[in-house]
Amino acid sequence: MNKLWTVAKSVYRKNVFSWSFVWMVASPLIMVGVFGLIGYFIGQSEATKSGDIALIQASPEIQHIVEENKGHNQIILDLNQEEAQAALRDDKIDGYLEVGEEEGQIKANFFHKTTSSDVNLDTIEKGLQDLQVLQLAESLGLSQDDLAKLQNQSVAINVNNLNFGEDGKLSQEEGNSVKYIIRSGMAYFTCFIVFFFIISYVNIIAQEIAAEKGSRIMEIILSSIPARTHFFGKMIGVGLMILTQIACYLVLYLLGAAAFTTSLVSLPIPEELLENLHLGSLIQEAIPIFALGLVFALIGILIYTSFAGFLGSLVSKTEDVQKTIMPVVFLGVAGFYIGLFAFASSANNALVRISSQIPFFTPFVMPFRVAGESVSNFEIGLSIVLSLITMVAIFYLSAAFYKSNVLTYSDKGMVDTLKRSWTLWRSEKKA
Repeated sequence: MNKLWTVAKSVYRKNVFSWSFVWMVASPLIMVGVFGLIGYFIGQSEATKSGDIALIQASPEIQHIVEENKGHNQIILDLNQEEAQAALRDDKIDGYLEVGEEEGQIKANFFHKTTSSDVNLDTIEKGLQDLQVLQLAESLGLSQDDLAKLQNQSVAINVNNLNFGEDGKLSQEEGNSVKYIIRSGMAYFTCFIVFFFIISYVNIIAQEIAAEKGSRIMEIILSSIPARTHFFGKMIGVGLMILTQIACYLVLYLLGAAAFTTSLVSLPIPEELLENLHLGSLIQEAIPIFALGLVFALIGILIYTSFAGFLGSLVSKTEDVQKTIMPVVFLGVAGFYIGLFAFASSANNALVRISSQIPFFTPFVMPFRVAGESVSNFEIGLSIVLSLITMVAIFYLSAAFYKSNVLTYSDKGMVDTLKRSWTLWRSEKKA
């Protein structure tokens, strides 16, 4: 036991107290911050798109409509077409709008240079459309009230999800309800977390094992410590790294939540809004999917890291690690994209249903089926059992072949190393 924890502490300290671990913890936060800033500036840019527009060949009525619906734009009315083109050429305006009528139909054309600033014409376009409808209504002899009634007519199909419980009880929920959005958000969060940790840690565990094997000191190490103990120590050390990273995020989340709650209390939020939020019921909706997501995430991370450890023990040179773990990475990427497909389309798709029962894809896909309530308790239990069996099988095989793998060297690739390792393992078993 002492040797086990000695290996685990060595792996943990070497990696946690390094700048690469600090960067690994900080990089997702930096990425979220960068994308948040990009989204903010894009939103600000879209909201403030404005410019100087010359309005030409327009009747007084249309001039009035454009002025009323100009938004953030500045409308110039005292230019003709030639003057507007000259002003546009000299960058004195950002474009000119030509509006006229042909056979009772309003025609509008906006002219600008490709190098001019972007201009938002949505409000002007909406104003001209309303004017066109009003003129058509007058030509048909419709009153303002009749026109208002026509414009307010709409038919919306509300999608409702009906769920029949195992006791036969029927429950109903709107497809775009807040509860459904929260469950889907938790499922997406689980999918992203599993993908992030898999991509980060499969390389670490493979490098840990391959580095010692590549230095040709494994014979010395395994002469003083059992191979399985050494492998388990490596896995525990990496597991403690994962827990440390999660703890860092948890502390940051608690600090952020406390700061947000403090600022939320000070905001003048109407009581009616708080009552309609039903925070208690929303939390109750989030807890089950979060708990199941955590179970699937832990099992998935253990499956992938164990598989990476097995592949890492086959590597003879550390520079071959990236090539060797590519199958693990491809499996993770495939599972992640199937999860996104389930999020974007339907959790009842045949590909989604089948993938949710494949242990390598279960952590990515099953949370979305749970969020969409398109899976039975039996299927959830079956997926957990299959994932646990796969996790134990991979972990057992990785530990069983660890000694023969790390003591086998070959320059002919991973397949040749695996054949030699299998031969060595069988000979040790017979002995």
